[in-house]
Amino acid sequence: MIPSQPKSYRTAIPRTGSDGLAIELACAVTGNSLAAYLAYLQPSTLAPGSPPQPANTLRGVPPVEAIRQMGDNGPMDEQIASNRWTGVNRYVAALYGRPIECTDLLLGLGFSRPSLAALSAEHQLAFADQVVEGIRAQYLTAPNGVRLFDLVTHLYALDGDVPWPVLKIAEALQITPTRVRQLRTRALRRHKTPAEIARLEQILRTAADNCLGGA
Repeated sequence: MIPSQPKSYRTAIPRTGSDGLAIELACAVTGNSLAAYLAYLQPSTLAPGSPPQPANTLRGVPPVEAIRQMGDNGPMDEQIASNRWTGVNRYVAALYGRPIECTDLLLGLGFSRPSLAALSAEHQLAFADQVVEGIRAQYLTAPNGVRLFDLVTHLYALDGDVPWPVLKIAEALQITPTRVRQLRTRALRRHKTPAEIARLEQILRTAADNCLGGA
């Protein structure tokens, strides 16, 4: 899951300059802790009263470098723990082209904050499984859907594994990295249409209703 951060961490992010933008985008896409990114900043750039920052735990990927690597699919450290919930949020952020999680979409679809808190705390696995199955069915209705679904599954870790780097996918499919990026663009563009976005939101709504018992 792309974790929600305490307000004190959000206000500590500089809103101007490349560091602030890099931190917010990298955190949104990779799901890394804001606190880890904030460790890269000079103390003078932190807002007064900000909590003490932990030692850098991002395994050597500074914010700007993380943004550069987003040209593929984010910093692909294969030691980062992951699951399907995280993968679904990663896919949704890529599809919408901005930092966003499933719970953000569900809030806009009328679910209450207490219900979403319960979904996140108690039903992550069941919810993510249903959403991924819905996304799979969505892809399979279109030409070349199996291949494109397999590609986004590995890129965004919809299988609960860790995201594959573009080069690894290229080697597995025996195509060039450029072709992998082209296929990724095609997959996302195809599912950004109003009709497909509405279908995805219905998938999210149905999965949440099933998990929460219509609450």
